[in-house]
Amino acid sequence: MNANSNTFTLLKTALFLVLSLFAFATSVTYAIPVTRVVPTVIKIDSFSDFKHFDIAGATELKVASIDDSGQVAGQYTDLSGRPHFFLYNPHNDHMTVKDFTVEIPSIIDSNNLGQILGSAYNLPFTHLPVIYSFVYSDQSITRLDGPDDSTALGSSAKGINNLGQVVGIDYSGSQIRGYIYDINNKKYTIFDFPPPYGNSKPHTFAPAAVTGINDSAQVI
Repeated sequence: MNANSNTFTLLKTALFLVLSLFAFATSVTYAIPVTRVVPTVIKIDSFSDFKHFDIAGATELKVASIDDSGQVAGQYTDLSGRPHFFLYNPHNDHMTVKDFTVEIPSIIDSNNLGQILGSAYNLPFTHLPVIYSFVYSDQSITRLDGPDDSTALGSSAKGINNLGQVVGIDYSGSQIRGYIYDINNKKYTIFDFPPPYGNSKPHTFAPAAVTGINDSAQVI
């Protein structure tokens, strides 16, 4: 009887200890180490590092991109409402200004070769606007209608690399596709998007998209 009583007492004691340890463990808050990234703050004592430029008579001046040498591409509207685009070199304070020959233009990107990429719309609108792109290179503007040269919904360029390769989206076929256009040899390379976007129809404007291309012709 005493042996059984002692055994029972030991079991109760062991159970009490286990429950006590469990209660303690569940009440402890464990701190997860967090690495705090402290940003580097650069204090500017003067504005000598800033470059200000202006265009006489310009309204709605917008900059779109900057290349590795610091050249800036953008666009503006003059007092008469005519749109222009420009390439500004801050090193020699030289600005190249060209007139747009397209409707509702928008500058998208530029590269180290001084080539400027933009997009525009055909007017007048009928049902849906026809999108197309253009590139300024060697003192001339070339219209990029896409690989199918379509007048359906057109195509939209999204980026240009330093080799003169343009990446964009083509809406003219039976499904949305991507393309790379080489300015030098004037050739299109077409690629399909992975499912489910590869089956997207042009009129649905599904989220199949490209945003840029690097000098290795890698597309995102």
